[in-house]
Amino acid sequence: MDETNLKKWGNSYVIRIPNKMIKSLNLNLNSKFIIEEKDNKIIITKLEK
Repeated sequence: MDETNLKKWGNSYVIRIPNKMIKSLNLNLNSKFIIEEKDNKIIITKLEK
């Protein structure tokens, strides 16, 4: 488990994903996700190609 912070980027907010998760999940700049809120949690799911 890694800890991260919510940051401001222009008019938006971002959460940084640790590099080891980027590699482990084989993510790149064109990766697409579904983001949802459920039971007071943020759930981010990678869309498969």
